[in-house]
Parts: sequence; C-alpha cells; structure tokens
Amino acid sequence: MQTWLWLFLITLTLMGGCAPGYYATGPAYQTPTPSLSGMTFQNPETRSEYDLRIWREESGR
Repeated sequence: MQTWLWLFLITLTLMGGCAPGYYATGPAYQTPTPSLSGMTFQNPETRSEYDLRIWREESGR
C-alpha cells in the first residue's frame, strides 16, 4: 500500500511539472531583419543635382 502511495505521489509530481503552460516560450512577434526595417529609401537625384538643389535653397531662390 505504501509503495502505491509513493508511486502515485511521484507520478503526480512529475505530471504537475510537465503541465501545459509551465515551459518557457519565445516572443510572439518576430524582430524585423535590417533589410526589412522600412529604411530602404534611396534618393533618386544624383550627387550633382543634390549639390545644385542645396545651393539654390541656400541662396534663397
């Protein structure tokens, strides 16, 4: 009788430790990779067009 009681208590303890919800989970979201972070805009103007535009803005035109 005492053996069955210990077997039952050990089984109950092991089942309680393996119950759903008691394990570590990862985040529910995925972190974006640098290529997909939304910072992929490239200026369509060339370097000379950029310099001219800046010069015009600074000269007040």
